[in-house]
Amino acid sequence: MSVRELLDCKLVVAERSWPFAVEHAEAIARNWADARLRNPKMFNGDVFVLDHWSVVDDVLSGVSLPAKFAAYLYWRDAGNLGARYSEAFTTAVVVSRDGGLLLARSVAGTLNEGLFGAPGGLIDARDVGAGGRIDVAGAAARELQEETGLRLSELEHRSGFLLAHIGAYLAIASVFKSALSGDRLLARVHDHLKAQDEPELEAPRVVYDRTELGQLALTPFSHLLARHVLGM
Repeated sequence: MSVRELLDCKLVVAERSWPFAVEHAEAIARNWADARLRNPKMFNGDVFVLDHWSVVDDVLSGVSLPAKFAAYLYWRDAGNLGARYSEAFTTAVVVSRDGGLLLARSVAGTLNEGLFGAPGGLIDARDVGAGGRIDVAGAAARELQEETGLRLSELEHRSGFLLAHIGAYLAIASVFKSALSGDRLLARVHDHLKAQDEPELEAPRVVYDRTELGQLALTPFSHLLARHVLGM
């Protein structure tokens, strides 16, 4: 498992249904009912799954299919039935002026509850532009602002992407440099989280050294990305 530098990311949405969702409709409905009992706040929104993908000349290309979150959740919960499919999600790697990396813990009820990671999330319909092209960098910036209050206008966006690939999952990271020191960056994020009725993140922190990562329960992707960024 490693992190790969990408020059570009070209994911497009195909206007056809996800065969997996049709084949497993009854199981998906049962799993969703159980999931809603555990967490009534879950929303069955529109997401995307990768039908196929490849990296050629440091450019990630792929075709995504529209799906409901309930179908995606069953695919994930059942151990990625239908091995041909993958999930691509975005993450925002924010580096402070003094070289620290912003991480935070996902709250209870989220997919990664209790684990630290960089802000990010699933790609959804808001991230699809003309011709069905997915704006991966825009999705990362959207998630970052929603979760931390940090706006793209305040940050320097590094060109290209980082790709962390584990099994059926692809974390596509956009790297942002903040003009704020780690302390001031944390203060900004703390203020945003305190103002939210239902924040998705908690306990934000900035790490400066790879040795600090061993003190945190991290998502596997965030561990890979953090080691890569802190070693640059």
